[in-house]
Amino acid sequence: MVYPTSGTSTGKSKAVLQSFEQLSHTQHAINERMGLQLSSKELVASPFDNVYWFGRVRCILALKGSLVFVNNPINPLSIIKTLSDSSVLGFSCDTPLLKMLLDYDTKSGSQIFGHLEYVKTASAPLEKSYFTDCLKKYPNVKIYYNYGLTEAMRTSILTLPKELDQLGSSGRPLKGVNVKVKSGNTLISSPNVRGEILISGKNIALGYDDFKAWNDVNEGDFFKTGDCGYLDEKNFLYVLGRWSDAFHVQ
Repeated sequence: MVYPTSGTSTGKSKAVLQSFEQLSHTQHAINERMGLQLSSKELVASPFDNVYWFGRVRCILALKGSLVFVNNPINPLSIIKTLSDSSVLGFSCDTPLLKMLLDYDTKSGSQIFGHLEYVKTASAPLEKSYFTDCLKKYPNVKIYYNYGLTEAMRTSILTLPKELDQLGSSGRPLKGVNVKVKSGNTLISSPNVRGEILISGKNIALGYDDFKAWNDVNEGDFFKTGDCGYLDEKNFLYVLGRWSDAFHVQ
């Protein structure tokens, strides 16, 4: 299938070619890491043309589960009303929307996530305090935060509170995914050294509709994300921003 990138990093959307094998592997790897059960019921609060929405739909349908949508997926009030349905046990959304909902939850004194088993979020960084405050208020709710791109879907997942010591990271790479960090012409083998994040494995797309553009962002088997980060001693990935925005001092 063909899916467009958001264009946020380059200012230009690209058509990404994705295979059934890639999509199938990624959905099973996500479900395995999250430990979701058959017949899960999840509210997906993300725009329908968003690759994150598409990923959550695939994961839940693979489990023969049920999906719940709202007419306006970025309207907090409609989402809060739908979450009051106690049969919904999972909730997924982008981090800006999650931040908005958590702010409302705190100010209103409500318990909008009280009956949930898990919350799944991605797309942008979120301050650590939002995660810790949510876990304090809802100790029985698991939070999954992931890093990925349209070209390299769901590269890593952080599981909270299980991996709370690595809060601030984007978690460990999923099964079948290999993450490296490169600085200059050198692949970095030591932990905690910053560089550009490179990804290879079964989650990588087939390419762009523009063959030359795809060659420009690949190096051997690795996709060059353009993101800056590092891996720690336990292979947790920390994403710091865009590599092109980094200030290098020799």
